[in-house]
Amino acid sequence: MATAALVLGILSIVLIVVPGFNYLAMITAIIGVILGAISLKTLKAEGNPTGVAMGGLVTSIIGLSLSALLYISCFICAAGASCIASQYLCSAAKSAKESKIDINVKGRQVTAPQESHRKGK
Repeated sequence: MATAALVLGILSIVLIVVPGFNYLAMITAIIGVILGAISLKTLKAEGNPTGVAMGGLVTSIIGLSLSALLYISCFICAAGASCIASQYLCSAAKSAKESKIDINVKGRQVTAPQESHRKGK
């Protein structure tokens, strides 16, 4: 189990940088932490060397923290992009309203309201 924890910890660190497999990094790291903790406890109780189990636990924790950091930064980036996009759409709709231009937003036609009567006449 200690060797499996070490392999899963190293694999989780490698999978963080591989495009398309980033989601597997957190899964392998969680399994590596569980296996590393169990094997560390078992090896200590038996009086055997715990170096590989400790290495597996450490690499799995590093992989877990890096993958969590990746997910958090991606969430913050997506939220920021959404905010910027909504501000852009609001400013585009406002300028279209001022210059009486039609805008197509999400498949719907948005038309600036026409004045029903002219001022001064």
